[in-house]
Amino acid sequence: MVFEIQYDPKIVSHNQLIKAIEDTGFEAVLISSGEDRSKIHLKVDGVLTRPSMAMIETSLQILPGVENVEIDTVVHRIYIAYKPDQTGPRIFIHVIESVTSGRFKATIFPEGGREPHKQDEIKQYYKSFLWSLGFRIPLRKD
Repeated sequence: MVFEIQYDPKIVSHNQLIKAIEDTGFEAVLISSGEDRSKIHLKVDGVLTRPSMAMIETSLQILPGVENVEIDTVVHRIYIAYKPDQTGPRIFIHVIESVTSGRFKATIFPEGGREPHKQDEIKQYYKSFLWSLGFRIPLRKD
């Protein structure tokens, strides 16, 4: 079950809300705190190919309210800038999963949970760097 909470930041902070929800035994994921209300990062799990990523990007860009879509295939992340009064994260996740016939699973990168993913991202870039080095070393035939 998923619930969405809208609140007045003058009365309570998002950290207080998250703590209160977690104290009751439920998991709380901050989708947006208001300051960057129109930006979101999604993680996509599945085997990514250029055609599938192009299909996802096109499907997201045609949604009303979507201003920009950027895809990082190395770390399986999609950045979306949007107008929150016209569309939102649930729609993005639904579009990604339905366009790919369920082959991909999309989840939100939580605002506070970015740090654990940073190490994975660094490892991915390092691995890609090593592969590119392997193709740059000339092989000498004597």
